[in-house]
Amino acid sequence: MLTSSGPITSILENDVLSTTKLLQLIRNKPRLINKNMLEILFKKALGDFTGWIAYTASKAEQRTLGGNAGGPGINNGNWYNSNQDRTHDLSIVGSYKLTNKWSFGAAFVFQTGRPVTYPNGQYFYEGLSIANYSERNADRLPSYNRLDISATYVPNRKPEN
Repeated sequence: MLTSSGPITSILENDVLSTTKLLQLIRNKPRLINKNMLEILFKKALGDFTGWIAYTASKAEQRTLGGNAGGPGINNGNWYNSNQDRTHDLSIVGSYKLTNKWSFGAAFVFQTGRPVTYPNGQYFYEGLSIANYSERNADRLPSYNRLDISATYVPNRKPEN
């Protein structure tokens, strides 16, 4: 038995979903997502040198139309980059076992910055400063990269007496 109220519970009639009411719900909250991607992985797992190279190219967009209020929606109802859109993502990881005591490793990561909306101007109205914004997620944060390097030494264990 459903005790809450809202758009989901209002479309249920005796545990049977009403198609007409479902379509009404979809029209009230239209949100579309478009995502395209390519992933590539090269991996070497045997021998003294191991590691991998992974690359992802993707494009994630979304579109949110106006709801019950009849407004134009986010970004005037046009497609825009979703917050999860990262055009390029590259990882290179390697490890080398020199001896039983010494091993070395490195990892490099590069990612395109995520989309962001910056103000592109301001105006004053009745003494208030009001920001004006560019299109939704039209700009990007700076790209991110990192290089980690490690050296591992495993000493001899002392005999337990």
